[in-house]
Order: sequence, then C-alpha cells, then structure tokens
Amino acid sequence: MRLSDFKVGDKVIYFSDNPIDSFLEKGTVKEVFGDHIILDVPKISDHIWIDEDCLEMIEFVEEE
Repeated sequence: MRLSDFKVGDKVIYFSDNPIDSFLEKGTVKEVFGDHIILDVPKISDHIWIDEDCLEMIEFVEEE
C-alpha cells in the first residue's frame, strides 16, 4: 500500500497492536497530500497525520 492509493472519502481502519495501548477504530481519509494523508477517526482525532512510515497502521475497509 502507498499514499497514492488513497483518496478523500476512503473508509479505513486505523489500528495499533502495541500490547500497552492497542486499538482498532474506523475512520475516513479527510485530506491527501504528496507526502502524507490526514485521517478523521471520530473516537481518537479528526486530524491524524499518516506518512509512508505509518502506513502499517491503516487498512482499507472491506466493502460489504
């Protein structure tokens, strides 16, 4: 997965499997830039900066 795969409005899952503070929350891609994207994850923040180094923390939501 690369930053160029995302577009505004994409539904994603934002997660961490860190044993100290693990979480899994649904969110939406709010903005797309050349070097990062901004996520809106209502239970966490409306401005989460994701760059190439953090892409392992998000996945596309499967369409139902």
